[in-house]
Amino acid sequence: MKVRHKIILTSTICVALAVMIIYILAYNILLFGLTQVEDSRIANNVGLVEQAVTEDAISLDSICKDYSMWDDAYSYVKGEKDNYADVDLSADTLSKLNIHSVAVLKNNGTVLMVMKIVNGSGTVLPPDDYLYLFYKDNAHKFIQHDERNYSKGLLMTPDGSGLFSSRPVLTGNGTGPVYATMVMVELMDDYWIQHMALRTGVKATFYDYDSGSMPIDLSGLKEKLPKDGTVIVKNVDENTVAGYALLTDSDNKPNTLIKIWVDREIYLKGKTAMLYFLVSLIIIGVIFSALAIYLVDVFLIRPLSEIKNKVISNREKKDMAARIDYAGDDELSSFAKSMNDALDSIEKMNEEKQAIFYVNPDTFIRTSSSGEIIDYKLNKPFKDMNISIGKLITDIFSAEVIEKIIPAFLESEKNDAPATLEFPMIISNASSVSNASSGISSSGFSSSGILDMKSENSRSYIELRVVSMKDKGHVMILRDMTERNRIELELLEKNKDLERFNKFATDRELRMIDLKKENDALKKENDLFKKDTAS
Repeated sequence: MKVRHKIILTSTICVALAVMIIYILAYNILLFGLTQVEDSRIANNVGLVEQAVTEDAISLDSICKDYSMWDDAYSYVKGEKDNYADVDLSADTLSKLNIHSVAVLKNNGTVLMVMKIVNGSGTVLPPDDYLYLFYKDNAHKFIQHDERNYSKGLLMTPDGSGLFSSRPVLTGNGTGPVYATMVMVELMDDYWIQHMALRTGVKATFYDYDSGSMPIDLSGLKEKLPKDGTVIVKNVDENTVAGYALLTDSDNKPNTLIKIWVDREIYLKGKTAMLYFLVSLIIIGVIFSALAIYLVDVFLIRPLSEIKNKVISNREKKDMAARIDYAGDDELSSFAKSMNDALDSIEKMNEEKQAIFYVNPDTFIRTSSSGEIIDYKLNKPFKDMNISIGKLITDIFSAEVIEKIIPAFLESEKNDAPATLEFPMIISNASSVSNASSGISSSGFSSSGILDMKSENSRSYIELRVVSMKDKGHVMILRDMTERNRIELELLEKNKDLERFNKFATDRELRMIDLKKENDALKKENDLFKKDTAS
């Protein structure tokens, strides 16, 4: 893979990773913030509903207080005004006040009176047994024995959840004694919910805690909702989010479940904004990558390509004196200068090697791994060798020579060291006259130009040294050892002459010593003879 492609790939990966990381972080941060806003909005809406319930409870308690602190009501509970309900409790008025039912309970729990009103119509319905039983069973919650006591809150009626207020029936001056308690109930029905929605602007649904027809989402959350009114928020779908809260009655028992839902406008707008943001990031990333790649191409890749092309051109021209011209004062110019310095050193080393190479009297033949000749330098006695680049060594040397060369090749490759062998080779010093009978020319080559070892002409001794260059082939060094061998032979003959002379001289000396000894012995005998004659 080229550097340009690597840079494009790396830039693309880096930009893609950067875009992905930025998008994921921004997406999570933004949507988390929007979710927090939604949760806060839901909590505020639940707060508005709870506040509306509280305000209605206070309003109902105020109405109940007005009706319970009334002389006619007090007279009724004392048994002095039997037509109180028909005269003083106007169904139209109570209907407009959203009152569902009114009851008067004696202190002993006896139900004196129950009135049930149809909201909106002002129609009074005859109380049913369920309503009587409701007030009777819950009398302990409602009855107030003290002038200052009262109660209000949520409760479950036979017709559903509702608000209630219970106050002692007193005189118009607020005095007693207390004989009975007045209870008013405001049902949280569809009419009440619509009225509440108009006041708060919140869409809400109320469910009886003990109802068996509760939605699936609420039935699973019913047991998890805390009694302190804490809101639980859940996503209904992609476009809607809902909040759930629990309302307790006056005994702090679960009474009503509130479900409030809102459209996820902010969230959806946030997702749309994130989509635009992602598209913007991608466009910016593509522009940035393209600009970065262009700048790298202009300031790095193209100059490097120019330098490479100049080096290739110089190599093809085999111009060792050519150098790289690159103006500037940056890393690339320093690189070009370093390349030129390296070329100077290589040229100098090559010149030194060439000088040594051409001064050397040996013959060099360089072959490829397949045995093809790729370079050579001929010296005596191989000047007339019929050799050229591209030929095979089997075209130059005879089969007998090849049989010696091949093992040398293998030995050099195996030991990674030069292999040396010496053998005689027939190279004629006579004039180039073809010898047809033998097939060997007088130049020492066969008639096909192959060096041979069988000629009857004068014999030369050749030292062959093979150097393996691994998969790049071999270098053969041919050296004429004839003169050295001749000198060695002359030295050997002279040494033999010296040995013969030494042996002759040594024998003469030994004979002289023996003669001297004999002379000394004769002299002693002569002296003894003279001495005996004289006596």
